[in-house]
Amino acid sequence: MRRILFQLCLFVICSIKIANPLLYAETTPLHTSTDWQLKASLKYDTLCLLNALSGDPYYLHYYQAEFDHFHPLHP
Repeated sequence: MRRILFQLCLFVICSIKIANPLLYAETTPLHTSTDWQLKASLKYDTLCLLNALSGDPYYLHYYQAEFDHFHPLHP
C-alpha cells in the first residue's frame, strides 16, 4: 500500500512540474486592427474600361459615364 501511495505522490509531483509552465504560459494580445496598404492598379482599371466599352450591362451600371464618353471614339 505504501508503494502505491509513493508512486501516486511521485506521479502528482512530476505532473505538477510538467504542467506548471503550461498553466502560467504567457499569452499574446489579439490584434484589434489591420494595416491596409492600398495601391492603384492601372491593369485592373484598363480591364474595367474595356469591359465597359464592350457594352456589358454589369459594367454599364458602374461605368455609364465612361461608356458615353469613349463609345463615340471607338471605331
